[in-house]
Amino acid sequence: MNPITLKEVYKQVLEMKVKDLDEALIQAESEEEKKFYVQLYNFQLATQQKEIINQKDFTI
Repeated sequence: MNPITLKEVYKQVLEMKVKDLDEALIQAESEEEKKFYVQLYNFQLATQQKEIINQKDFTI
């Protein structure tokens, strides 16, 4: 079995849906696991926000 690389983890996180992260958070078995999923959720949200802000027709 080949070990997963951090590059692969990064790509997988970018492809995750917020819904999947919500479900993982609900099913977390420890406070540490919850914190981990919250960080992934925040990263995913920030990535999506950056994409929207960088659109040509975005205005405040």
